[in-house]
Amino acid sequence: MSNKNVKMYVITHSPDDIINIESDEMYTPLFVGRDGKDNLGFTSDDSGDNISSRNPDYCELTGLYWMWKNSNADILGLCHYRRYFKNKGHKIKKGEIEEYLKDYDIILTKKKELIKKSLFENYKGTYFIDVLNTTREIIKEKYPDYLKDYDKVIHGSSFSNFNMFIMSKELMDKYCDWLFNIIIELENRINLQTIPRILGLISESILNVWVEHNKLKVKGLDIKYIGTFLNFRMALTNNRILVGIYRFLYFKVLDEEKRVKLGHFIDGLFFNKLIK
Repeated sequence: MSNKNVKMYVITHSPDDIINIESDEMYTPLFVGRDGKDNLGFTSDDSGDNISSRNPDYCELTGLYWMWKNSNADILGLCHYRRYFKNKGHKIKKGEIEEYLKDYDIILTKKKELIKKSLFENYKGTYFIDVLNTTREIIKEKYPDYLKDYDKVIHGSSFSNFNMFIMSKELMDKYCDWLFNIIIELENRINLQTIPRILGLISESILNVWVEHNKLKVKGLDIKYIGTFLNFRMALTNNRILVGIYRFLYFKVLDEEKRVKLGHFIDGLFFNKLIK
């Protein structure tokens, strides 16, 4: 039997949601962005070395920062109160994690095919593109050897989302050192009021860049969604017929102005609700 300490931190910012998280020796609810709220005795990201107050912009990254600075577990994972790694139909277990990490460097969500075929196309015509371009400038300045991988991910047709991962503490330390060096600089160069939670959204993309550049061996797993409503929405976004109709309208029928309007409508209907 392994003596490794494996911790899966389950992120939430709501006192109402944290009480419903099933916790055990491995799964640990982590209250993020506490900001005076009652954490009901659960672990929260405002203890120790933390950036909890930045949660409105950093999202789950305040939890990631807390994990980086305050957890000494051998293997660390981040998931959400409504999204877990699914293995063989159930939430992944400690023994399964350890077995996978014998052969793989990191566990991520299975890459999701983007409806508009690339992140760049997904956000064309929005301020998000300006932020992506600024992120590229920072990477070019600080980590120029990552630039080719950045372009590959941003113009690629799929990526692993939700900032979910499982990896060794040693590897996570390297990732966080790289990530926050970029994100903190990005915060100084953009308007955070234009798109709420923008820094958290950007980090989803560049997690993929870091994995790509470091040629990590990835085990991709499906997501176990919690809640009937969320499962219904995800079933719609994953429906091949609906996605096919959308792509036909977007690329073959509509002009540029109508593409942007359709994209904003779909993002508002699905994406903005799903990231909460």
